[in-house]
Amino acid sequence: MTKANRALVTESYLDGQGWDPGAGDDAYDHETRPAAQARTDRPYFEVLVVEDMTDEQERSLREELRRWRRPDDSFVYEIVVVPSFDDALMAARLNFRLQACVARRRFTHRSRHDSAPLARFVYSGGSADLMERSPDDRAQLLARSLARIRPELDLYLMTEIAVEDMAGRLSHHYRRIFHVREGSLELHLSILDGVSARYRAPFFGALRSYSQRPTGVFHALPISHAKSILNSHWIRDMADFYGLDIFLAETSATSGGFD
Repeated sequence: MTKANRALVTESYLDGQGWDPGAGDDAYDHETRPAAQARTDRPYFEVLVVEDMTDEQERSLREELRRWRRPDDSFVYEIVVVPSFDDALMAARLNFRLQACVARRRFTHRSRHDSAPLARFVYSGGSADLMERSPDDRAQLLARSLARIRPELDLYLMTEIAVEDMAGRLSHHYRRIFHVREGSLELHLSILDGVSARYRAPFFGALRSYSQRPTGVFHALPISHAKSILNSHWIRDMADFYGLDIFLAETSATSGGFD
């Protein structure tokens, strides 16, 4: 518990290395500063997996997805496994790091924990027991409920029956449906691609590329590469605060660039 609290406070888990809750506190590097342990060059997010699985199955899935990581991946993520419909809705409402959800066909309705204080966060579309419905209906209701709470989440479904049969019956909320025989590589690549599509900022990317182009230097401040500020004895802290890129991207030209 001490290690879990420390990881949450220092955000050291954001480096994507993960940690084993069963390991002792000695697994944490006490000699490294918290800021250094939490440093990462890639955005971090989490993926919700909805299935009632054993601890061993969860550990196996987590390790399998980690094996597909590559140094040139744009993001790093970890999975959060919940066994029930109620837990999935509460996680979607309370965990802002979730960017995708993978629904598998074997999940229960009610949480195994006493979640009465959080009952208002759960909406199941009625009081009937979800387990009385077919697996397709449960998957459909889960997708609709999650889309109502977090419409930006990428939803994926893993099934053991023919994918073409499921695709024709299920909600359009699912971004893609996988067969379990496809393995985890397709799932891993789809998760990264879905988040990357929302992460793209074409205008900002074009502006950053434009700022890196060599341009002629004039005396005017906007197109002088900030020399009037960098060489100043009085307002050099302005460059320290804003950074150099904001001045490199600024121009007063009326032709070229974005015109």
